[in-house]
Amino acid sequence: MQGQSKVSTLKKRPKIAKTKKSLPSIQERKRKIMPRLDTLEMIEDIIGKEQYFGSKTKLWKALPRGVQYGTLRVALAYLEKSNKITQNRDGSIVWIFVEGDRARKSLEESIEL
Repeated sequence: MQGQSKVSTLKKRPKIAKTKKSLPSIQERKRKIMPRLDTLEMIEDIIGKEQYFGSKTKLWKALPRGVQYGTLRVALAYLEKSNKITQNRDGSIVWIFVEGDRARKSLEESIEL
């Protein structure tokens, strides 16, 4: 037995089947950002009062409390979809929503095309 190698006396480990774990897609990895209602109202109020901001960063710095930049982007996209603001090519943000009794009356009397 002196001539036998030590390798043959060791027990072989059982093979473990390797499973491929699929990586999550980019959409799954990104956290879905949903601003709270009070955050949307705060952003809407400040844009409505000032009427114009030269850039998103200027608006972001003018907010009364801290908001993550991603949350601000989602809120601005919502306000643009609801026709309250417009974002120009130069990055400026302009309030375009018309408020007041005269505007409501005009809207009610208007004819839809």
